[in-house]
Formats: sequence, C-alpha cells, structure tokens
Amino acid sequence: MAKYVSRQLIKISEERELPLKIIYINCKLKKISDTEYRLIAQLAREFGTAIPPTGLPTDEVYNIFYRILEKEQQNVILI
Repeated sequence: MAKYVSRQLIKISEERELPLKIIYINCKLKKISDTEYRLIAQLAREFGTAIPPTGLPTDEVYNIFYRILEKEQQNVILI
C-alpha cells in the first residue's frame, strides 16, 4: 500500500512541479536505523551527506539534516 501511495504522490508532484523525495527506511534493521542518531544519519545519507556512524552529538546530526532540507528545498515523506 505504501509503495502504491508513494507512486501516486510522485506522479502528482511531477504534474504540479512540486519537489518531492520519498525515503523508505526499515527501522528494525540493526546498525542502520535502530537508534535516533542512526536514523537521522541515514536520512542525511539519503541526500548524499556523509555522517559518521558515531561521535557527533545527536543535536548536531539533526542540525545537519535540517540544513540539508533547507538547501534542497524539497518536500520529504519518510516511510
């Protein structure tokens, strides 16, 4: 169902020339998104920004991700 709805949203966003990025992340995967830090770091990686797997304060990882969103000027849907 999520894939179908995602395809429909992408189709509509393209027709209306609205920037949209849909990101799928399985939060049950160990070492990828099993913590808040890793989840936000993975989101940043989806936009091509490398975040170390550990070592930064979580607030800093959020700030990096927010800056990416502002720069990209895209609507993002996280599934």
